[in-house]
Amino acid sequence: MKFLFDALFRHVNHYGAVLPYNLNWQIRLWERAQKFLRDHPLVVCDVGARGSAPDELAPFFSSTLYHAFDADAEECARLNRLPHPYRGFRALPYFIGRCSGTTPFNLFKERGESSCYKPAQRFQDVFRRGDFEVDAAIEMETVSLDEVHAREGMDLPDFLKLDTQGSELEVLQGAQGVIAKACMVEIEVEFLEMYQGQPLFHDVLKFMHDQGFDLLYLNRVMGQRISVFDGVSRGQLIFGDALFGRREDCLAGIATERLAKYVLLLINYGLRDYAYHLMLLHPGLEPLIGAQNFLIAQKNRGRFRRLLSSQLDKLILLLLHLRTYNGLSYDSDRSWPAR
Repeated sequence: MKFLFDALFRHVNHYGAVLPYNLNWQIRLWERAQKFLRDHPLVVCDVGARGSAPDELAPFFSSTLYHAFDADAEECARLNRLPHPYRGFRALPYFIGRCSGTTPFNLFKERGESSCYKPAQRFQDVFRRGDFEVDAAIEMETVSLDEVHAREGMDLPDFLKLDTQGSELEVLQGAQGVIAKACMVEIEVEFLEMYQGQPLFHDVLKFMHDQGFDLLYLNRVMGQRISVFDGVSRGQLIFGDALFGRREDCLAGIATERLAKYVLLLINYGLRDYAYHLMLLHPGLEPLIGAQNFLIAQKNRGRFRRLLSSQLDKLILLLLHLRTYNGLSYDSDRSWPAR
């Protein structure tokens, strides 16, 4: 309910609340799942962290070992002193790249947009109002994610999240050992160049496909050409958060306990059909997490409930049609989390 309260009362519009895109699917973990996670906590690795795990994982926070990476050593020290909701938390002062070495790094006026890449002029001219600019340039020491895990003796992640402002593919290329055991990966992807020469969505999609992953969901972010038109517009697809999951035929060598956590993640993201499929393919999962009853209950929803839901959908459809648009120049699927 906290997410809904924030959206309704703490922000001018609900887009500012950045609602979890799986809000309507998040689960309340049942007893056997809780016991399993106490013995086998979820390991999350976040490259390009903002100091907290994605809210989509909120039901797992108390059972999560969360490893965050930030190149700023002082910021890591500050984060490590703060209270947190996780089973364990570490912020590590590394700048993650393809390999060890140095790279130029551009500090933007809006620090959260800082990148190895310079701003793309077209994006600056068309989709922004002169505020997507470099403030200073520095040199950074880089290290691959595979090397960091070996150096720190860290557990390999079940869930990997990347948001590095254009360099996500380079991070992936230096993390193939980590990816080999991960079951779910969320990556910020761009559909047009926000940064000069950056890899785009199709480059990341091909890489992940070659690693044995399917695209499960895309949280889209749309923006309009605000520098040339300040009226209401639908806007176009600019970037998004791509959720990838390991394919059911690419799970050889993945431990049963890791597969069990994958099933729980799939359920939490609303991918209950895939979770049920994995339970059928791997009968040894049921004694660990007891998910069959939960999934079967979702599969056997009553006819009356489905009929009632369809009538409610018609009312929502009518209301959205009468509203026509929400008037935001930037919008995302997080503004309507029923998907």
